[in-house]
Amino acid sequence: MDDAYAAGCFGGEGWVSLSRNSPDRYRRLEAGVANSCSEFLEFFEKTYGGALHFYKPRNPKYKQEGKWVLRNSKAFEFLKKIYPYLKEKNKRERIELLMKHFEKFRDAPQAEKRTKTYKKKRMKYEEDFLKIK
Repeated sequence: MDDAYAAGCFGGEGWVSLSRNSPDRYRRLEAGVANSCSEFLEFFEKTYGGALHFYKPRNPKYKQEGKWVLRNSKAFEFLKKIYPYLKEKNKRERIELLMKHFEKFRDAPQAEKRTKTYKKKRMKYEEDFLKIK
């Protein structure tokens, strides 16, 4: 039941992306939900782990905003759990692409990760993922 509820919430308030800290690094998988209701975000943290971040609003008239975030393997496991219940097309397409390639790239030996062939395949995977809007 939690996975179906999470999928519905994620479909409207969540995101799945590949982000990077610096231009010379591969992108990392990130999934999360943003909302102004702390109880809503705490449900995700208690059920799936991850981290909560809260931000003061720039304007005191606005509510405090927050986000719940998972990265890499934890994000992948979460996305696999909610996928059967998810209705939003672009998020389903991104998760389908992840299910085809994520573990293969994550589990590749370090020596293979240094090859040009690996780098080309990884860049193609990232480009294909980011084209899905």
